[in-house]
Amino acid sequence: MLSPQGDSRRAAGRAHPKPPFWSQHRGIGLILVLFLGLGCLYSVTTPIFEASDELWHYPFVECLASGQGLPVQHADQLGPWRQEGSQPPLYYALGALLTRGIDTSDMATVRWINPHADIGTITRDRNVNMVIHTPREAFPYRGTVLAIHVVRWMSLLMGAITVFAGYLLAGQVFPGDRIVPLATASVTGFNAMFTFVSASVNNDSLVIMLCSICLWLMAKYVAGRPSIGQWLLLGVLLGLGSISKASALGMLPLAALTILFTAWRHRSWKDLLAGGLLVSLPILLLGGWWYYRNWRLYGDPTGLSAFVAIVGRRYPVPTVRQLMGEWKGFVMSYWGFFGGLNVPAPGWVYWTLCVPGATGLVGAPTYLLRAHRGRTLGPERRLQLGLVILWPCLLLAALVRWTMMTTASQGRLMFPAITAISLVMVMGLCPSYPVG
Repeated sequence: MLSPQGDSRRAAGRAHPKPPFWSQHRGIGLILVLFLGLGCLYSVTTPIFEASDELWHYPFVECLASGQGLPVQHADQLGPWRQEGSQPPLYYALGALLTRGIDTSDMATVRWINPHADIGTITRDRNVNMVIHTPREAFPYRGTVLAIHVVRWMSLLMGAITVFAGYLLAGQVFPGDRIVPLATASVTGFNAMFTFVSASVNNDSLVIMLCSICLWLMAKYVAGRPSIGQWLLLGVLLGLGSISKASALGMLPLAALTILFTAWRHRSWKDLLAGGLLVSLPILLLGGWWYYRNWRLYGDPTGLSAFVAIVGRRYPVPTVRQLMGEWKGFVMSYWGFFGGLNVPAPGWVYWTLCVPGATGLVGAPTYLLRAHRGRTLGPERRLQLGLVILWPCLLLAALVRWTMMTTASQGRLMFPAITAISLVMVMGLCPSYPVG
């Protein structure tokens, strides 16, 4: 027999049903629509091969689409993909799958390299075009031009998923809040360099998306008790990341930390073993073959030795002072340095973006200090914030090491951690935000 109190609760539930997901999250829907609109604008207005390294990325896609198989790198026998042929192949395989039915026999005609281009430098003559452009690029697209735009649109979709992952990450760390998740998604999606990269043929789009989803999942897992399926999902995504770009390997320590914390929190050896096996096995199965291949071919599991042999090793090894001298270009390429890193935005744009961005990063410790003093951070929340802060730090350390090997002082290489960086900026801009 039902009680009157139970009847009243059911009646209230019928009177106020839970609204659909998208009606609760209209803000992120609007942000995604605007991001896709801006991305499409970038895609159709940026001449082909004039986005960051697209000149080398697309030939790798075309190589797979035409059935030639994976490139074998030799410094004295360069293919049109140059150093990008050393990259893990997942992004290029997806692009090849989408474009294999397109006739790209005109690539040699369309990819007409400008031998006088000023790539990576700002010069007075403004000879910035990396290729010589012809009317073949005009709409309606066909041949190689069509294939490039199709892969660009695939990248743009990956960028939109990254923006949504940033929204979910912020919502996980700040549950119940509406402003911080939307602000995090906005800072991520309306970063001009991120939009520019997302609207080009670039394997960064895939690794950024996968790392952003994995970071959100790890923040989610430390607040609960992940199921077998959830651990397996994380392992699959990390495995896919491992064959997208080597920078994804930096997430493995975070995954180990998540597994250890979850097992400690529940005082369970079973959770430790299950999490370790279910995460590590997909990584080995999905990515192991690639690293074994590199070891057999180059004596280096990552294949980075072949990459460096092509682009050139830095000599002498730069000092810390020399690296700091490259900071300006690093910051510019985080916010917006277009073309072949030879088309800067006006100077005032960088100041407008750097001041609030730096203020947020510097102000983040204020939030953490207030939360610590107020004793409002439980162990789960501490680890969530720790993962968000640790991931950009690990990526920056790896990037500094890479920059000491070869010239790579580009802020856009921090984009696998862009959702975490955006969240820290937003958090730091709100030092008086409630810490409870």
